[in-house]
Amino acid sequence: MARIAPTHKQGGLALLDALLALSIVSISLLGVQQLIALRLQQTSQQIHRSQAMLLLDDMAQRIRIHTWRFGSPSAHQQFASPLNLVSSTGSAPASACKANACNATAFAAWTIAQWHFTISQTLPQAQTSITAQGHRLRLLLAWPQPGANNYSWQGICPPRHQCEVLWL
Repeated sequence: MARIAPTHKQGGLALLDALLALSIVSISLLGVQQLIALRLQQTSQQIHRSQAMLLLDDMAQRIRIHTWRFGSPSAHQQFASPLNLVSSTGSAPASACKANACNATAFAAWTIAQWHFTISQTLPQAQTSITAQGHRLRLLLAWPQPGANNYSWQGICPPRHQCEVLWL
C-alpha cells in the first residue's frame, strides 16, 4: 500500500497571517510615532511660552525699577515703542548705565537694549512692542510659531506668531 501525501488546503495562510500581523504592528508604530511628534511639538510650545512669560516679567520689573528711579509718568513716554523685530545677531548693550549715572531717557534705552539682547538669545526672530494706553503699558512678545492660531488677539499678534501680553 502506497502512502499518499495529505493535501494542505491551508497552504499560504500562515504567510497571510504574518503579513496581516506585520501591517497591524506597522500602523500602530506609525500612530505612536505621530503621538510622540505631537507631544514634542506641544512641549516646545510650552517652553517658548514659559520663556516669553519670564522675559515679559523681566521687562515689567525693569520698568518698575525705572518708575521708582525717575517717577511714574516717565515710564510711559520712555518705554513706549512700536512693534519691532529683535535682532538675533545683536551684541550685549554697553554698560553705560551700570557704571555711570543716567537720566530717564538713557536708562530706558539701555534697559530696552538689554531686554532685546536677552530676547535675541532666547527666542530668535521674536518681535516686541511696548504700548502706552492711558495709565497702563502693554508689553507684547511675539515669536514665530508654525500653525499658530492667534485669532483671539484681535490684530495685535502678527500672522503665524504666538503671542504673550503683559499689562502694567
